[in-house]
Amino acid sequence: MPALKWNVLAVAGDRGSRLDDLSQSEASVVRDLDALVERMRGGQERALEELYDVTVGKLYALASAILRSAVDTEEIVCETYAYAWANAARFDASRASALGWLLMLCRSRALDRLRQRRATANRLDVVALEETADASAAQPVVIGDQRVFYS
Repeated sequence: MPALKWNVLAVAGDRGSRLDDLSQSEASVVRDLDALVERMRGGQERALEELYDVTVGKLYALASAILRSAVDTEEIVCETYAYAWANAARFDASRASALGWLLMLCRSRALDRLRQRRATANRLDVVALEETADASAAQPVVIGDQRVFYS
């Protein structure tokens, strides 16, 4: 299945038939991806492989832009396809295209991972602050006009 390529210069130079062809080509790709998800509902692993081949670049780019970590990006992309396989029956073509559905799944997982990372970093900051306070338990800390002792 060929990837859809946008040639901006060609489109700008010939707005007539090229835009019509592009729209038909885009619609064909959307229908093909929707059909792959339908085949996944029936348990066809080959459909998942084909869907992966066509869409993995887009999902990887999205997750990478959010996470900025190759390891996390790879995990999120794998989790997205695993979820799509297990939940293909939940896909509703009247609500979104298959690519839109996959991108939404991937984005949600990537943002969840980012929040998880931030929460972990915050917990580590609190622990480090507590350890610092414990280490200087007998040391006074001046806050404004007051001396505060940590014990």
